Formats: sequence, structure tokens, C-alpha cells
Amino acid sequence: MRKLRRLMTATFLIVATVIAARNVVAQNDATDPQAMFNQAAQAYNAQKWLDAKAILAKLIESHPEYHRGHDWPGPRRATRS
Repeated sequence: MRKLRRLMTATFLIVATVIAARNVVAQNDATDPQAMFNQAAQAYNAQKWLDAKAILAKLIESHPEYHRGHDWPGPRRATRS
């Protein structure tokens, strides 16, 4: 009985460690702007447009310097000389 309990405890600890490690990796990826953009692109390609929009909104909010396309001043106009 003790051997079974030790085996179950060891199995539980291994599973808990693996799950915790996956969550840490996911959180680190969530703060990386390139990873966030990749997640948005994957969601868009999977036709999950609302998810992609939410991820991009979070990306622009948390990393405004990552993609400056929203600050574009517009096309240059030709000046007459």
C-alpha cells in the first residue's frame, strides 16, 4: 500500500511540474511581441477573427513601439516648384 501511495505521489508531482512548466512558457510567450503577433496570425488563419483582433489590440496596447503602422502620417504630396 505504501509503494502504491509513493508511486501515485511521484506521478502527481511529475504531472504538476509539467503543467506548471507549460504555463510559464505560455506566459513568457504572451509578453513577447513577436510571439503575440504570431498567435494573432495563427488565430486569423484559423478564421478566429475576434480572437486575432483581441490579441492584436493587446499587442498594440502593451507594445506600441512594435508596429508603427497606426502612426503613419499618410502619403507625401508632391509640391510644385
